[in-house]
Amino acid sequence: MTKKLILNKQVTPVINLLQNLEIDQEYFINLLLVGDLYAFEEAYKLVMTQIYDALAAAFIRDVVSNEVLVARLQALAQSQRMGGLQKRTVNLQLRSGTFIKLETHYARVVAKKVEGSRYLCLR
Repeated sequence: MTKKLILNKQVTPVINLLQNLEIDQEYFINLLLVGDLYAFEEAYKLVMTQIYDALAAAFIRDVVSNEVLVARLQALAQSQRMGGLQKRTVNLQLRSGTFIKLETHYARVVAKKVEGSRYLCLR
């Protein structure tokens, strides 16, 4: 029987945060009314990037710490003749350019023919 991946730990607080997010609509409307489309787009992009960063970081951290993923990583390490896994901290850059720190599993020993990162969840 396959275990189900359940996302709860860090995602729920971020979703609650987003529900309470207040955007100053008047500021955005005033930018458009004075014809400053560039400033409007920049401000809007900043808000959307912050939302993306918060959601992406929460989902990634939740999945990386999930026991279902850990079991899959251990199976992958065994199938590719890798040594034991240990946790290490890695900086992951999101598409937006934001870096997040993750604690993930790292293969201490790899065979010479193995391609990809020793950080198995970053392959």
